[in-house]
Amino acid sequence: MTKQKTEFFVADPAGNITIMVVSPVKRKNYAKVAKQLLALEEYKGEQVGFIREKPEDADGSMEMCGLEFCGNAGRSFALYLAGRGEGHPLCTQEAGSDERELLIRVSGSDKPVRTIVNPKNSYAGIFMPLPKKIDMVVGSEDDELNGSIVVDFEGITHMILEDVKASDETFEKVKKYINREYNNPPCIGAMFYDIKNDYMVPVVYVRDVDTTYYEGSCGSGTCAAGISRCVGRLNDTYRYEIKQPRGSLTVAVTMQDGRPAAVSVEGTVKIGDIHSVDIEI
Repeated sequence: MTKQKTEFFVADPAGNITIMVVSPVKRKNYAKVAKQLLALEEYKGEQVGFIREKPEDADGSMEMCGLEFCGNAGRSFALYLAGRGEGHPLCTQEAGSDERELLIRVSGSDKPVRTIVNPKNSYAGIFMPLPKKIDMVVGSEDDELNGSIVVDFEGITHMILEDVKASDETFEKVKKYINREYNNPPCIGAMFYDIKNDYMVPVVYVRDVDTTYYEGSCGSGTCAAGISRCVGRLNDTYRYEIKQPRGSLTVAVTMQDGRPAAVSVEGTVKIGDIHSVDIEI
């Protein structure tokens, strides 16, 4: 076993602390590196992303440890790239001259995704890949889950539990149900959503590093919650600001013919300095 100098920065997208590895790391070593970085208590990391070599068809590329799609990590990465001069200025009257548009490749999406960021005010928004499936839980042996909406994205599957108190016990029920019904996905999210107060507690499990976190916020979970609120709605764009334990995120869902045609999540992000640590490979 050898030690490798690993450079990274810490991003804070609405409290969902993300460690973003700048140094090249082979995909087979993601879990090993992520476990060691998450163990560094001073950084309070909840998840780990890995920056890849810049592709020809996008302004940058990154992957999550579990190869899931993560809206907060994608937003953070886009803002980091814009700070390094990547992307294209948006000079329309509506957008304002400080905003930049970037296309980035992110795990969990088979094509580049669009982001809009503003380095001057630390704003970043990202357009999510559309879900593969949207289901309602019916006939579950756990009555607490019945009636919940499941939003199945590529690489991460979320269950939205309306007006259910967050608990380890309920999360284990969600995890068991999703593993059984959705073929053991790389990541599982339980979004405990208080509709009346627009407040949500996200709990996320990542299979490859076997970690479960009560996250400060969750980008893809926020999108799933927005989608769940739009089931059965007319063609239009619906926006919801959803408060979470360490910040708020805004989701916009455009409905067309009973299905989401576009979904985005936005909010502020803090980007930290570059750090370096020796990691065992």
